[in-house]
Amino acid sequence: LQHGADDYQPVLAGIRARGLHHVHGLLMPGVDALSAPVFNAMGQIAAVMTVVGPTSIFHADEHGPAAQRLLAAARETSWRMGYSPAA
Repeated sequence: LQHGADDYQPVLAGIRARGLHHVHGLLMPGVDALSAPVFNAMGQIAAVMTVVGPTSIFHADEHGPAAQRLLAAARETSWRMGYSPAA
């Protein structure tokens, strides 16, 4: 099954809106992850911050404490890189 760049646009738009994305055992069973994009001054993704942990003790909930700390760190780093989100 082939996927083109257009197939991922809804996913990317959701990540940009929420500021986060989670993975539950997709790449490795029993391992969850949260990722947040870091933006440069031009609003382009310059990096991605990710936290990873075993499902037994790490909860990759986009509304949980790990997600909130990750989001704060990604936003702070983006700000330091000159990013200013549109109002």
